[in-house]
Amino acid sequence: MTSSGNSDVFILSLSNNCSFNWAKQFGNGSIETPRNMTINASNNIFITGDYQGTTNFNNGNQSNNHSSSGQSDIFILKTDSQGNFIWSKSIGGMGIDSGDLIESDQFNNLVILGSFQFGVDFNTNPGTTNQLGAGSGTNAVFFLKVDSLGDYISASAIKGSNSSHQITAMGLNVQPNGKICISGIHQGTTDFDPNSGISTYRSSGFGDGYIAEYNGLSNGILSSNLNTVIDIWPNPASEKIFIKNTIGLISVRLIDNLGKLVYTGTEPEINISNLPHGQYFLIIKTNEGEHSSIVIKE
Repeated sequence: MTSSGNSDVFILSLSNNCSFNWAKQFGNGSIETPRNMTINASNNIFITGDYQGTTNFNNGNQSNNHSSSGQSDIFILKTDSQGNFIWSKSIGGMGIDSGDLIESDQFNNLVILGSFQFGVDFNTNPGTTNQLGAGSGTNAVFFLKVDSLGDYISASAIKGSNSSHQITAMGLNVQPNGKICISGIHQGTTDFDPNSGISTYRSSGFGDGYIAEYNGLSNGILSSNLNTVIDIWPNPASEKIFIKNTIGLISVRLIDNLGKLVYTGTEPEINISNLPHGQYFLIIKTNEGEHSSIVIKE
């Protein structure tokens, strides 16, 4: 195996006794830097990192080219259990942007944590935008959630309030209840609340460690593009779920824990009486963007 450019992505599979199974390579003619990977319940492989220039992420007979917008852009790559290409996504602005950590949740959605500069459109869907700014500091940390097809669900940013501010993301954990824990190092004053609230901490030196927890699937707390707080009640519920404060409601979708769509509609009232007991993923689309939440059927 020989790299096509300055550096390429490879995936290596070994058996339990470290015997060789297979290896696959991605990239051509530029710099690709993989930074983290995860495997979901279906044994699909997901990799995130950054790249420069124009890169073909398809290791098959066809091309899947992306070109970076700035110094480096974020990539998300999905393959099957044998390392064969399924899809890839590219996200980035005019600065240095990188996907640093990636995990899969119980609904096979992906949470990507990384850093970016200036402004970046984090919406992976064509023709739509969710522009986030990096604040006053040299960079910011982003959360991005996409589904198993790479389609956008939500995004948010943790920013600083002064020009010397810096922040890095070094740890990510997606819990079974949907909460997201992150850790890293920050310098200067950081507002760790990605929504309209304020939760600031100032480092006491050139860099302090931080740990933060976010209710990642409840009430859109990781969807800072939304200006309205949406209430979902009762939750848990046995008969109906009501959605309040839905200005410009466009659609409502309910997905079971196998990823199957079990309800779609446009009204702020959902009858769940005929659904089996368990957890469901609720996606609410409004004129402002999307909320995502876990609801429980008793």
